Amino acid sequence: MAIDIALPFYGDVDFMKQTVQSVLNQSDPDWRLFVVDDGYPDESLPGWFASLNDPRISYLRNEKNLGANGNFQKCLGLLSAEFCLVMGADDLLETNFVEVVHDTIAKYPNAS
Repeated sequence: MAIDIALPFYGDVDFMKQTVQSVLNQSDPDWRLFVVDDGYPDESLPGWFASLNDPRISYLRNEKNLGANGNFQKCLGLLSAEFCLVMGADDLLETNFVEVVHDTIAKYPNAS
């Protein structure tokens, strides 16, 4: 069961890249990442995401700036897995985060 991870983005590109790398570094590969760029003025981002060449990562760029709340809401609309996470673009995951979440779900299937 994949865990959906949403990353609304507008801000520091280096922080965002570190955040994405922390997802890529997961010991459990069963995740999907949705990055929604709220029109940050850096034209290199689509190419950087394409260079990752990972089908689990979706990069979308808003045609117009939706603002923090609008971009967050757009991210929520992309998530379809039973278990989801919305990250900040300056958050980092420990390498075993997804593994721990999957283990916890298996151990406590009725928890919410």
